[in-house]
Amino acid sequence: MSHFKRIAKNSAFQTVAYGLQSLTAFFIPVYLARLASAELLGQYATTIAFTGLFSSLARFGLPSLLIREIARRRENPEQVDSLVTAALGLTTVL
Repeated sequence: MSHFKRIAKNSAFQTVAYGLQSLTAFFIPVYLARLASAELLGQYATTIAFTGLFSSLARFGLPSLLIREIARRRENPEQVDSLVTAALGLTTVL
Protein backbone atom coordinates (compact mmCIF):
# COMPACT_ATOMS: atom_id res chain seq x y z
CA MET A 1 0.00 0.00 0.00
CA SER A 2 2.91 2.37 0.61
CA HIS A 3 3.94 2.08 -3.05
CA PHE A 4 0.49 3.24 -4.10
CA LYS A 5 0.68 6.23 -1.76
CA ARG A 6 4.11 7.17 -3.05
CA ILE A 7 2.97 6.94 -6.69
CA ALA A 8 -0.17 8.97 -5.94
CA LYS A 9 1.83 11.61 -4.07
CA ASN A 10 4.39 11.93 -6.86
CA SER A 11 1.66 12.08 -9.50
CA ALA A 12 -0.18 14.79 -7.59
CA PHE A 13 3.00 16.81 -7.20
CA GLN A 14 3.77 16.49 -10.91
CA THR A 15 0.22 17.55 -11.81
CA VAL A 16 0.48 20.62 -9.58
CA ALA A 17 3.88 21.48 -11.09
CA TYR A 18 2.54 21.26 -14.66
CA GLY A 19 -0.47 23.34 -13.68
CA LEU A 20 1.71 26.07 -12.18
CA GLN A 21 3.97 26.00 -15.21
CA SER A 22 0.97 26.49 -17.48
CA LEU A 23 -0.34 29.35 -15.38
CA THR A 24 2.99 31.16 -15.38
CA ALA A 25 3.36 30.61 -19.11
CA PHE A 26 0.06 32.45 -19.52
CA PHE A 27 0.28 35.15 -16.85
CA ILE A 28 3.85 36.35 -17.40
CA PRO A 29 3.17 37.55 -20.98
CA VAL A 30 -0.12 39.11 -19.85
CA TYR A 31 1.66 40.91 -17.01
CA LEU A 32 4.42 42.08 -19.36
CA ALA A 33 1.85 43.32 -21.86
CA ARG A 34 0.15 45.36 -19.14
CA LEU A 35 3.38 46.59 -17.59
CA ALA A 36 5.40 47.32 -20.71
CA SER A 37 4.68 47.98 -24.33
CA ALA A 38 3.93 45.65 -27.19
CA GLU A 39 7.54 45.97 -28.37
CA LEU A 40 8.93 44.59 -25.11
CA LEU A 41 6.37 41.79 -25.14
CA GLY A 42 7.51 40.91 -28.67
CA GLN A 43 11.13 40.79 -27.53
CA TYR A 44 10.13 38.50 -24.66
CA ALA A 45 8.17 36.21 -26.99
CA THR A 46 11.07 36.00 -29.44
CA THR A 47 13.52 35.19 -26.64
CA ILE A 48 11.26 32.47 -25.24
CA ALA A 49 10.75 30.96 -28.71
CA PHE A 50 14.49 30.79 -29.43
CA THR A 51 15.23 29.41 -25.96
CA GLY A 52 12.66 26.67 -26.43
CA LEU A 53 13.98 25.82 -29.88
CA PHE A 54 17.60 25.54 -28.83
CA SER A 55 16.88 23.69 -25.59
CA SER A 56 14.81 21.10 -27.44
CA LEU A 57 17.66 20.64 -29.92
CA ALA A 58 20.11 20.20 -27.05
CA ARG A 59 17.95 17.56 -25.38
CA PHE A 60 17.00 15.73 -28.56
CA GLY A 61 18.43 12.30 -27.86
CA LEU A 62 21.70 13.50 -26.36
CA PRO A 63 21.18 12.09 -22.84
CA SER A 64 20.18 8.66 -24.19
CA LEU A 65 23.14 8.59 -26.54
CA LEU A 66 25.49 9.68 -23.77
CA ILE A 67 24.25 6.98 -21.38
CA ARG A 68 24.69 4.28 -24.00
CA GLU A 69 28.19 5.37 -24.99
CA ILE A 70 29.36 5.73 -21.38
CA ALA A 71 28.11 2.22 -20.65
CA ARG A 72 30.10 0.92 -23.62
CA ARG A 73 33.31 2.71 -22.62
CA ARG A 74 33.14 2.53 -18.82
CA GLU A 75 36.56 0.84 -18.60
CA ASN A 76 38.28 3.79 -20.25
CA PRO A 77 37.92 6.91 -18.06
CA GLU A 78 39.59 9.22 -20.59
CA GLN A 79 36.99 8.44 -23.24
CA VAL A 80 34.17 8.86 -20.73
CA ASP A 81 35.58 12.24 -19.70
CA SER A 82 35.83 13.38 -23.31
CA LEU A 83 32.23 12.27 -24.02
CA VAL A 84 30.87 14.10 -21.00
CA THR A 85 32.89 17.22 -21.84
CA ALA A 86 31.71 17.20 -25.46
CA ALA A 87 28.07 16.73 -24.44
CA LEU A 88 28.32 19.49 -21.85
CA GLY A 89 29.89 21.82 -24.39
CA LEU A 90 27.23 21.06 -26.99
CA THR A 91 24.36 21.66 -24.62
CA THR A 92 25.98 24.86 -23.36
CA VAL A 93 26.41 26.21 -26.89
CA LEU A 94 22.87 25.25 -27.90
